Amino acid sequence: MKISIIVLTYNSAEFVAQTLDSAYRQSCKEDLELIVSDDCSTDDTVPICEEWISRHKDRFYDIRLLTSPENAGVTANINKACMAASGEWIKVIAGDDILMDDCIDKLLTGAKNFGEDCSFISAQALVFSKNEMLQHPEELEIMDPVPDKESIGIGYVRHNPVFWVPAPTFMYRKELLGKTGYFPRLFRNIEDMPFLAAVLANGYRIYIIHTPVAYYRTHDKSISHTLFKNINIFENYCTVYKKIIRPVLGLTGKWDCFFAYLPLRINIMRKGKYGKLEKKARKYGKYFQFIHYFGNPDQ
Repeated sequence: MKISIIVLTYNSAEFVAQTLDSAYRQSCKEDLELIVSDDCSTDDTVPICEEWISRHKDRFYDIRLLTSPENAGVTANINKACMAASGEWIKVIAGDDILMDDCIDKLLTGAKNFGEDCSFISAQALVFSKNEMLQHPEELEIMDPVPDKESIGIGYVRHNPVFWVPAPTFMYRKELLGKTGYFPRLFRNIEDMPFLAAVLANGYRIYIIHTPVAYYRTHDKSISHTLFKNINIFENYCTVYKKIIRPVLGLTGKWDCFFAYLPLRINIMRKGKYGKLEKKARKYGKYFQFIHYFGNPDQ
C-alpha cells in the first residue's frame, strides 16, 4: 500500500523542517510518498525544503516539491497537492504542525478495524505553542473536542450543525476526493469545514479514533490565527450548510437544521448572551460548541 504525506507550506520557514522531520520519523512500514506544496512563500521556506529533500529523499518512494507563481490560498494549494498524490491514502499536515511518530500507523489500524467502508478517518490533536512543551505531551490540551462517537454521517448534522474534527488528523482515501470534487472552493483559506461537509453530503461517514495522532501549533503568524480574527464564523457555517448540506437533506432534515441554528443566530445577534447560548444548547440537546471552539467573536 502507498501512503501520500502532503505538507502544505506558506511562509513556514521557522517551523517546516520540524514538520518534515515528523514525516521522516513515521513508524509506518508502508511505502511513503512525500509532497511539499508551497503557496508562493516570500521567506526561505522553499530553499529550506529543497535542502531537506536533498538529504532525506531516500526515505520515501517518491518525493516532490510543488511551487506556485502566485499565492492562491489554502484551498487551491491543498487541491493541487492532492491531485498530484499517487497514494491510496492521503495524509495532509500544515507546515507548522507535527505528526506523532506513529500517526499513520494509528490511523491505518483504526481504518482497518472499522472495515472496508472507512474512507475517511480522524482522531484527536494536542495543542502546543513552544517546542519545549512537546517534552511533556501528557500536559497538553486536546484540540477541539471531537464527537463522542466512533463515526458520524449526514444524519448527525440534522441535530448538530456545528460539528468538528481537527484538520491535522484527517486521513482519507484518494478515491473519496473524486466523489467530493476535492476540497470545495467556498472560501480561499478555509478548507476543512467545507470538506467535512462535502464528505458527509456524498454519503461517506467520518470515522474517529479517540486518541491523539498529531500536534497542532498555535502562533501569531499562522493563517488560522489571523483568519479567525477577521471572519464571521457563524456566517461561514451558514454558507457551508446552505451550499453543501441543505441540498442533500430531506424536508424534515432541513427543518431540523433550521431550528438547530435558530438559538445560535438569535444569541449572536444579541451581544453578550453567550452564556445563555450554551445553556440553551444543553437544554435542547444541541451540541453547539461555538464558544468553546472560537471564544467570543467580539473579543
